[in-house]
Amino acid sequence: MSEKEFDMRIRARERPQIFLQEINLYDALVRQTDDWLGAALDSIRRQGLYDHSLIVVCADHGENLWRKDHAYPYVESNHGNHVWGDDSYRVVLALKLPQSKYAGRKVPWLVRTIDVAPTVLDALGLPPLPDAEGVSLAPQIGDPTREPNLSTYSEAGLTLEGWFVPGHRQYPFKHFLLFQYIEPQSLRIYRKQELMGGFVMAKDRALRALRDSRWKIIAYPLESEGPLRFRTTLHNVERDPTNRTDLSTSEPAVLADMRSRLARFIDADAKTYGFRWQWQDKITTATQAPSATPGGPPGGK
Repeated sequence: MSEKEFDMRIRARERPQIFLQEINLYDALVRQTDDWLGAALDSIRRQGLYDHSLIVVCADHGENLWRKDHAYPYVESNHGNHVWGDDSYRVVLALKLPQSKYAGRKVPWLVRTIDVAPTVLDALGLPPLPDAEGVSLAPQIGDPTREPNLSTYSEAGLTLEGWFVPGHRQYPFKHFLLFQYIEPQSLRIYRKQELMGGFVMAKDRALRALRDSRWKIIAYPLESEGPLRFRTTLHNVERDPTNRTDLSTSEPAVLADMRSRLARFIDADAKTYGFRWQWQDKITTATQAPSATPGGPPGGK
């Protein structure tokens, strides 16, 4: 047995333990966060400010941890690399209103972090923000049975080419370090603006997604001459939370509606960076993921 073969066998045998340890460490961090949040709330109470305070607890992103039904080859915990599933952008959102009004009440519907500011302003009786995309959740807090019927938009960040789906448009740089430069005086790191257009066009392997309470559409940019082409897949998030099954052919009306709702976000980037785009004509019948063994490295390497 070669050293490489021995190493691969050990890695395969140890992966379940490594993935479980990641979950244990994440649970420990959640417990630590809870302890520090409790300490902060205790301090507010000691100052006599708690009853009259409006407190918001939220997070910037979630985390993809190991599970058996991932739509991609899982290697380690991650966030921002793709938009399959909801784990990267499912976060806690807790509001404590003055005098603890509606304490313990839960809103079961899909809501968004862009709704936080409008909700806070509404609760404080202040004017709404001009041109805000978010909405106040006060009606749902008052009556949790009232569905807001919201959609949420998401997109991936900078990732590795080994995670691209087949035919994915390539980055305009060979390595992500070549996408950045250091400003000599401030020593701050900036992205090179001359490469931003190509980066936004390529983005990452699961580029953009629009999700409502039942459906989710994911758009992938493909290598093509002429207008940038986007392949899309459609998923029922109630039955398929990790987005493994594409229902584009069986739900054409839903696909058309979700495409039209996602198009305005792509249009905004196209206008900013000056590119043309269109949907891919051919609709695939199954979600394609990189050819790798689940739990193995991206791209099968």
